[in-house]
Amino acid sequence: MKNFYPIMVDLYGRCVVVIGGGKVAERKVKGLQEARANITVIVP
Repeated sequence: MKNFYPIMVDLYGRCVVVIGGGKVAERKVKGLQEARANITVIVP
């Protein structure tokens, strides 16, 4: 069975949580900002 991940979702105004920090999280947050999502970042 194949596992698929990449999806196209309209995140404008949606609440999104990014858990963790570092360069990967930074890259994800930048993309979410471009999508105009409401972002919460949780970093230990």
